[in-house]
Amino acid sequence: MNQYYYSKEKKTFFHSSVHAKEQMTADAIEISDEQHEKLLSAINKGCIVFDDLTISEPKPSEFHKWDGEKWIEDIESKKTYITNKNEELKNSLLNEVNQNIQMIKRLVKYNFATDDEKERLESLEIYSIQLSRLDTSIEDMEIPTKP
Repeated sequence: MNQYYYSKEKKTFFHSSVHAKEQMTADAIEISDEQHEKLLSAINKGCIVFDDLTISEPKPSEFHKWDGEKWIEDIESKKTYITNKNEELKNSLLNEVNQNIQMIKRLVKYNFATDDEKERLESLEIYSIQLSRLDTSIEDMEIPTKP
């Protein structure tokens, strides 16, 4: 008969149809199909499986860590993530506006620019300055309106 086993040390499952006893860790304990389903589901939801096979509440967010008793928010990790994402957005917007600025500057340089394009150049340059001054550490960073 096929049987599931759970290793507390390795936090992994073994199945007798796939793993020989020698391949399993010494701490692997036999569990029922029902326990396997419950534990696997809990792990996939971000829960911690304890030594007595009870489970924690699901991890509230990717910015939480288990402190041995409860989930705590890792503020630094969250700040770093927010700053990095905002920097990516800011740089992407700056690259886009700078490409537009360069094209219009060429039009101006060679006297091909219309009055509307000259006005657009000024508004794009102001927009790029506003973008460059964004504080990317703010979670709800306010992005200026694109001209």
